[in-house]
Amino acid sequence: TSERAGAAEPFDYAWLKGRARALAAAPYRAPAHRVPDALRRLDWDRYQTIRYRNARALWTDDHLRFLVKFFHLGWHYDAPIRVFEVVSGRAREIAYDAAMFDLEKSGVAGSELPRDLGFAGFRINFHTDPLRDVAAFLGASYFRAVGGSGQYGLSAR
Repeated sequence: TSERAGAAEPFDYAWLKGRARALAAAPYRAPAHRVPDALRRLDWDRYQTIRYRNARALWTDDHLRFLVKFFHLGWHYDAPIRVFEVVSGRAREIAYDAAMFDLEKSGVAGSELPRDLGFAGFRINFHTDPLRDVAAFLGASYFRAVGGSGQYGLSAR
């Protein structure tokens, strides 16, 4: 399963609204991140060879209705996101770990990637069908979701 990083911090809707107000009132600051060159140089075909290891999906062992899998940074997905899981009013960051991914065919060595790399996005899958997406969020602008019939009802960039 996915690793949790750091201490759990209190989290609720009031805190979230306050944080959103504070960020909206502050001047914009561009994120200070640098994706390794080996990932930025990947072409589409090599990026597509990076596979998330199903056994590492968030909530795999929790017998919930859904699983969460993560997208790796690379190609033109070069803006890392941080993902937090909220349990019982406490938020804990999900830590990036290169071992979550099969990188072999991409030519990228997981051992050379920073431990705090982050993710490009995430997808939600049914627990009973871990290959079928419910929704996916990737990069700054890609979103898709399925409708009740199992067909993609929305895909946006």
